[in-house]
Amino acid sequence: MQCYNCNNIYNDYLGYCPYCGVKKEEFNVCSNCGEKLTKDFLICPKCGGNSIEETNEMKSDRLNQEGLKDNYYSRNSINYFNESIKFNKNNIDAWVNKSKTLNNLTTHEAIKCCEAGLKINKDNMNLLLAKIIAIKKDSRGNNEENNINIMLSDLLKRCNQELQDNKLNDNLWILKGEILYELDNRKESIKCYSNALGLNPNNERLWVRKAELCYLEKDYISELESYKKALELNPTNAKYYETIGDTYENYIGDSERAIEYYINSLELNPNYGYLWTKKGDLEEKIGKYDEAIESFNVAAKLSTTQNNNLLRKAEMLCKLNRFEEAIECYDDALKISSDPYSMDLKAKLLIDLGKYEDALKVYDDNINKNPIYDGTYLKKGNLLKELGRFEEAVKCYEVLLNKDDYNPTDYKRAQLCKAIALLEINKEKAENYFNELLEDCNRSLEIFPDSADYWERKADILYFSGNLEDAYKCYDRTLKCEYVHKEIIIASKAKILYDLKKYEEAIAMFNESLEIYEHFYALEYKGYCLEELNKYSEAMDCYNKCLEIDPRNKIILSKKSELSKKLNEVDGI
Repeated sequence: MQCYNCNNIYNDYLGYCPYCGVKKEEFNVCSNCGEKLTKDFLICPKCGGNSIEETNEMKSDRLNQEGLKDNYYSRNSINYFNESIKFNKNNIDAWVNKSKTLNNLTTHEAIKCCEAGLKINKDNMNLLLAKIIAIKKDSRGNNEENNINIMLSDLLKRCNQELQDNKLNDNLWILKGEILYELDNRKESIKCYSNALGLNPNNERLWVRKAELCYLEKDYISELESYKKALELNPTNAKYYETIGDTYENYIGDSERAIEYYINSLELNPNYGYLWTKKGDLEEKIGKYDEAIESFNVAAKLSTTQNNNLLRKAEMLCKLNRFEEAIECYDDALKISSDPYSMDLKAKLLIDLGKYEDALKVYDDNINKNPIYDGTYLKKGNLLKELGRFEEAVKCYEVLLNKDDYNPTDYKRAQLCKAIALLEINKEKAENYFNELLEDCNRSLEIFPDSADYWERKADILYFSGNLEDAYKCYDRTLKCEYVHKEIIIASKAKILYDLKKYEEAIAMFNESLEIYEHFYALEYKGYCLEELNKYSEAMDCYNKCLEIDPRNKIILSKKSELSKKLNEVDGI
């Protein structure tokens, strides 16, 4: 039974709809617009058309179409197809559509469905194809590919024979297109759909299917054209607008057009939070920060149990230098979730604003609420180290080092950071601790002689303990290992050359690192080298690129300010 009020399908023995509670009642339909009308309506209140009683065949066709409005992954759509078949077991389209849906859920049931349909019409090619598709999916990895291709080829021959006598049958062209698709011949499949659309240009679903095939063939212009044709036939389909927007962004590279289509989609479905987020991301990408803030704001209101949109909004506020508002936004996000990531973002902003004590309080709060998150101990320790509070920093690192359960990567970083901090407190203790770390690393290298991680760690220990020559050799050895971030290791070698005042060699090596990946560290020290060589304009370019990566970096902002003065002096200003 189908409810005339909410359209859901439910068991006939019930006297009411279990979904909306409306009393069970038979209904007629409007002869003009198809609106469902209870028996007491003689005239449709929607369009003024006459109420007519549906035949079983009409009911079957309508229910089949309503099932298609859902999707091929929905058990709810199976209810519609079952109801359609109940009213007309000869409705082959309903059998095929039910099989397609079942094939995405359980191939065994899909095959049984096709076999039931074939008992009614044993030669129906659409049902035969549906069965082959289900068998194909069910037999993956069973070396049945040749047999399946033979079955598909035989079906294709039958289809071609019928097309010779009836080239104006759009359904035959659709069938041939789907057979060719299963045979991995998508280009010919698209041609078949084009032929079908030449015969039936007002079929929305055909345009969508052609668009999907064009997408798979990476023909994105044709995909867009097909979706736009579908939109002409159904201008209220929000999903089409979204899909067109996705293609403009991901494959055409036109963010402005993508946003236009997202806006059209959101006008039809304003409560779609994920699309508001996607729109905000694109608006940020093209520098429309105010618009992005509004998009993330709407998305945040629609998804009150997640804080990701508030975090993104805070980022945009920072880009506009609206820092106090950003802090308030982080606070709102933390009311939803006091997760380590969100708290660290707030702490970083406070550090950038020079509010170090406030940042330390956030780190302490994070440690209290998320004691298993090792990264916060490191960040707090590093901030204390930067503030010259070395003894406090060492104590913070030791809290992490004394934990029973820890992240191995953070643990090793904390060891090295502790050693560096000890250099400022007690050089003898620091030297002994560096030696302990080096011995431990050497023992690991005896077991894992080609480990990039251990060679890089040994190089780092040697570097920070002041042994630059041996550190350089170890970085070289690291590059001979597999699974290494070459750009980082090459930049570490270049940093040693910078420390040795070999600026030209260092620049060449930083450039080598930047060719692999443009990262902050290499740009920063390349800028320092260029400045030492009085190449101020080139140094400024490096600092500007650094600020594109980290716009609030205090060291680079200070360097840039000092360099501007030097450039003005050179220009005689």
